[in-house]
Amino acid sequence: GHECGFKCGPGLMANASFKCSVGAYLPVECKLQSCGSSKIAFGRLDCGKVVDPVMGSQCDVVCDDGYTASVASTNCTTSSSEVEAPPELTPKPLCLSSYCGRFPYDEGAIIEYSSDLPVLRDTATVRCMDGYEPVDPGRLKFVCGIKRESVGVGNAEWQGAGTNTR
Repeated sequence: GHECGFKCGPGLMANASFKCSVGAYLPVECKLQSCGSSKIAFGRLDCGKVVDPVMGSQCDVVCDDGYTASVASTNCTTSSSEVEAPPELTPKPLCLSSYCGRFPYDEGAIIEYSSDLPVLRDTATVRCMDGYEPVDPGRLKFVCGIKRESVGVGNAEWQGAGTNTR
């Protein structure tokens, strides 16, 4: 029998060469190409019935506690018209450290943050202004941690350093 190459459209891949054997053609299938694993840093993709995303899949972005999705969903697709062009996730899904914001109780306090936009694992150190004294001198350092109670908005909150308590 003779073989000849067989090419599929964008996002697809031939599973074999086109063959003629004893006067009959052996079938070739175009299989959906993968966009990779459903695991992403600090999260995963929920693609419904398929475990890992393949060409044409639409997947929800699900992030671990303390992280926020850059997009709600992503598609496994290709913009190329080349034969068997590989697909990719568009838009690119990311799970980003959640924002803690500024410490909400700052009357009489001077607060120094480890970054301008405090996110998960960033820290804050508190000093009292003249005329004020700390209620608990042992709790003047805070860390932006994973929210333990469903109070307020977001999924990160300021917690006492070393105690993980609000």
